[in-house]
Amino acid sequence: MTRAGLTRREWLRGAGIGLVVLGAASCKRNATLPSSCTDTTGLSNADIQARNALAYADSSPEPGKECSGCQQFIAAPEGAEGKCGSCKLLKGPVHPKGYCRGFAAKA
Repeated sequence: MTRAGLTRREWLRGAGIGLVVLGAASCKRNATLPSSCTDTTGLSNADIQARNALAYADSSPEPGKECSGCQQFIAAPEGAEGKCGSCKLLKGPVHPKGYCRGFAAKA
């Protein structure tokens, strides 16, 4: 028994449970965003070329310039958490944290 009244085994078990709970909470918090919005299945070659020309990426390389903050972004419908949005400039799925060269900050 340690001085705090817990055995080493009890302390390690409690620490392990705490880590599992924190990990599960973190996963749940991130579950509302899609992991990727790069599926271009069903798009024409011209639409894919437009996405490439605008350099669309699922993750913005520039702080403060994410699709969710762009005038062109159309969010997924209410109740469709975990789904990709869309865009007025390019066809196909768009990640809220994505970026393209057509970024125009919301007013």
